[in-house]
Amino acid sequence: MAPRVPRAEVTSLLRRCLRAARRCPAFADREFMRVYTVNRFRESTQERDPARVRRLLAHGLEEVERMEMLHAAVAGRQRHAAGSAPASPAPTSSAPTSSAREAGGAQVSTPQADPLSWDTAAVGSWLDRVGLGAHRAAFESRAVSGRLLLELDDEDLSSELQVSSRLERKRILAELRPLRPPPQT
Repeated sequence: MAPRVPRAEVTSLLRRCLRAARRCPAFADREFMRVYTVNRFRESTQERDPARVRRLLAHGLEEVERMEMLHAAVAGRQRHAAGSAPASPAPTSSAPTSSAREAGGAQVSTPQADPLSWDTAAVGSWLDRVGLGAHRAAFESRAVSGRLLLELDDEDLSSELQVSSRLERKRILAELRPLRPPPQT
């Protein structure tokens, strides 16, 4: 008899992802993340291999933790800008990435919370995690670091990085939006 798929874990992760999506400040971002979350879970509903389900759960948990860290960082910046005591900063280290264990025990590289400190490899990892890994080689060949990533616009994606699909460029820009610091007034 095959091991059972951890249905309660899947349901719990889906709810956590949807709660995190609801915390996005802009309506368009909230809606994008809600649809993205529902579609990611819908795509995985036919998966019956328990080992693959565990890997998908680990990946989903990593994504939601990253989203929650970004929400906490944005909230801390907003509190700091409003004049109250700053929130405790997200943990960072001198290394551009930190490691997390996937359910199978393999090391997985995850970028730090602050995209400005990302190196080219961390940008590539981010592209993989948001489902845009097909563009990783182009970003690496142009040595796109986190600082440069946050400055990219549609023209850069089209002409410099050869992202020919307009929808792909829009998706990259939509994924970048929550990473960018809020404009200072």
